[in-house]
Amino acid sequence: MSFNEIMSLVMPSLVALLFYSKLSGKSLNLFEAVTHFALFSLTTNCVMYGILIYFFNTDSFIYTSLFTFKYTLMALVISLLLVVSYRFIELNVKLKLQVERENG
Repeated sequence: MSFNEIMSLVMPSLVALLFYSKLSGKSLNLFEAVTHFALFSLTTNCVMYGILIYFFNTDSFIYTSLFTFKYTLMALVISLLLVVSYRFIELNVKLKLQVERENG
């Protein structure tokens, strides 16, 4: 893997993690930071590869300077939208679970 590949796959998720930390108003501990980074990274890159394959019909990913720049910008936009939607769901969706036990 080249430096271009690593930066275009990792950097948008790091920016998303910092944006999430600022948006939520709390500092994340190591476990929360790693899990949120993994979530943002996996989701962002899966969506980006889906867009490239299905909408732009890209057969192979050759990380030239121009491709890396375009990929990073698109991934950055998607990761920021992901953070906003994740925070919206976090604030507005409540789950109430009730566990019933059968006597016997």
